[in-house]
Amino acid sequence: VIDAMINMANAMLDRDFYADGLTLDDLGIGHMTKEELLDYLNNGVYKA
Repeated sequence: VIDAMINMANAMLDRDFYADGLTLDDLGIGHMTKEELLDYLNNGVYKA
């Protein structure tokens, strides 16, 4: 479903969000393990 939404937005806005989009590092969470990310999302505990 999310891929379909991105594809529709690409077509509607004539933009490539796959190429221009943010990475996990841009969001400050690229260094986290799966467990750390889940803890951050569920409990707000950010591991630097």
